[in-house]
Amino acid sequence: MAEPRWLDETEDRAWRGYRRMFLLLNAQVAKELTARTGLSEPDYDVLSALSETPTAATA
Repeated sequence: MAEPRWLDETEDRAWRGYRRMFLLLNAQVAKELTARTGLSEPDYDVLSALSETPTAATA
């Protein structure tokens, strides 16, 4: 099996910056979602998935 190619210093700095930005952005979005709607991220995920399903026909 080939040895992995590790990131060089510039790539590592970019990757860590991206990960930090992603985590901070996600935390802020979750905070605002809860503050504005009272929903948690899992609540939103479930409701979002349900809203995309076809409506069941009623008998």
